[in-house]
Amino acid sequence: MTRAHLLAQLAILGGLALLGACGSKGGGEAAANTAAQDTIITPAQFPTPKAGYWAETNTDNGGSPQTHYECENGKPISADDLGSGCTSVIFKKLADGSYSVEVSCTSDGQTKNTRMVFKGDPNSAFTLDGVRTSGSAGQPTTTETHHEDAHFAGPCPST
Repeated sequence: MTRAHLLAQLAILGGLALLGACGSKGGGEAAANTAAQDTIITPAQFPTPKAGYWAETNTDNGGSPQTHYECENGKPISADDLGSGCTSVIFKKLADGSYSVEVSCTSDGQTKNTRMVFKGDPNSAFTLDGVRTSGSAGQPTTTETHHEDAHFAGPCPST
């Protein structure tokens, strides 16, 4: 995914911070052991799909899959690319070998928490799953989901 594409997905989605606060209780020792194996990484360590043409099939909120093709530039994302209003941006390598980005942003009184999880090989095929929760004082919280399957389709067509 291009830096712009990931940023668009982060903008479309949000993180699990609000969901985590509502999650099940108990099993704290197992959860703590798993979390202890997660590693905070720099944005440059987050997987970057290789430069070229990628077929990407997206499903938002359980809807119909939509496939499009995108030329990726192979450049890593930067925390600075995420824009203003984001008070927390955390990149992680997870215990299961996947990667996550967790972002918390506030704008116009609304807080959006996003978590995206990247699994797969950035040189051939990967999945990207995300959840965003949004809410503001006195309003119900909303949740949106995004799933993407991507595979390398070759060099970018010449324009």
